[in-house]
Amino acid sequence: MVRFWWRQDINKKAKIMRKVKFPFEFDVLDLVTDDLKQRLLPVNARLKEIEKDRHERRKVRKRTRKTNVSPSIVVPPESAPPVSPTMTVGGADGLEGPDRASGATHSALSAPDPDMDEGEFREREANELDALIDPELKADPGSNVTGIYELVGMVTHKGPSADSGHYIAFARADVLDRRDSPITDYDTDTDQWVKFDDDKVSPIPAERVGVLDGGGEDSAAYILLYRSKRAI
Repeated sequence: MVRFWWRQDINKKAKIMRKVKFPFEFDVLDLVTDDLKQRLLPVNARLKEIEKDRHERRKVRKRTRKTNVSPSIVVPPESAPPVSPTMTVGGADGLEGPDRASGATHSALSAPDPDMDEGEFREREANELDALIDPELKADPGSNVTGIYELVGMVTHKGPSADSGHYIAFARADVLDRRDSPITDYDTDTDQWVKFDDDKVSPIPAERVGVLDGGGEDSAAYILLYRSKRAI
């Protein structure tokens, strides 16, 4: 990010303090060639759908945990709704056998079922995404197979001068904790960041990182660190 510039009118290096917005997730699909776009599109689109499904399942797990720790509420028998003698208990549509089995397979895989192990969901999703990756991109160890980059680190500059000031580093907490190890904690908060201000290390929410876009003498984003979003 260009934060410093040589001003010819005064023959002096100056800091650019205007606001420059930056994304937490950067999709390059519209910036690549048409050929590469077609290669990236299948896994790119499916990954976005899967992430929405994961977000919904995560919300269900959080609600389930809150319900489990909440005091039990006893419902009087008379307040229970009557059950029709023609209704199949346990079925949303009252269908059984072949009729019931004809439902949508995608919703069956991605439905936020708190009783199903999240690890099983992730394994199925990973296999599905792996099958969508273009063979040539998969064979290239340095390629980004999704076309999506995610912000994981940042360096800011504080102060009005281009010749002095204070630099502060920020990093996403889950990236620091996880490194290259397998993902097993599926509810880790990716909105939590860590601020490194000299020897002072402190947690900081993503909302505060997102406003470090300049506009004054306070800390402004100078170096943005993105990594390829993995198809897992």
